[in-house]
Amino acid sequence: MVKVRNAIINISIVCILFLTQLMYVSCQPSQSMISSLSSIKYGDSSEVMDASGFYTLPVQSHDSITGKKLLFYNYIFYPDQTMCAFYLEDDSLEKYDVHTSLERCFYKWGRNKRKWGQAWGVYKKQGDHIYTELCDNIYLFTGTCWNFSKHDFIIKGDTLYGKEVILFNSSGRKEIEKKDFAVYLFVPTESLPQQSIFAHYLKKRKWRWRNTKDWEDYMEQYKKNN
Repeated sequence: MVKVRNAIINISIVCILFLTQLMYVSCQPSQSMISSLSSIKYGDSSEVMDASGFYTLPVQSHDSITGKKLLFYNYIFYPDQTMCAFYLEDDSLEKYDVHTSLERCFYKWGRNKRKWGQAWGVYKKQGDHIYTELCDNIYLFTGTCWNFSKHDFIIKGDTLYGKEVILFNSSGRKEIEKKDFAVYLFVPTESLPQQSIFAHYLKKRKWRWRNTKDWEDYMEQYKKNN
């Protein structure tokens, strides 16, 4: 009797989680929708960002579960046009030097170098303007739901200024469009962390590339190294 009851409870939990995910997926853009909305591709930009560090918004928040301090809204811009948004955990920053041990300061469940970063995307630099497209990785690995946003920045020296944020809904319409007045400061590091598997989930999509040959070269190189 106990086993039957436990089985019913487990099935109920699975059903609730499935319905929750289904509801979330239904209100987010699909991959095909994003491919049609995307205007930035790998191969678009000959200008790249400084690869010797990352940008941070020096405002703390708190994890709703653990209560630990977090530094939200950190961005890395890689030389290959890949960008990442990630969190830093304040408790780790007290133990490790972010300039030499950035990977040790990631939010706890993202410290595995293959599964870190809260959102990945691509950027294009034109003078002092940086145009970006980001996809959250919450459902990215399923290929069914991509939380999609566009961000515009202006860079002056070692400071990154937010300009605009646009979020899209499941129909491809602008859900939220707002000005971004955040100021992000540059933090130098000895090296950039290896891109996670979530970056590859984006880069393996052919539509993410302006040139088919570049995509083929990337896929061939990835297979050799993995």
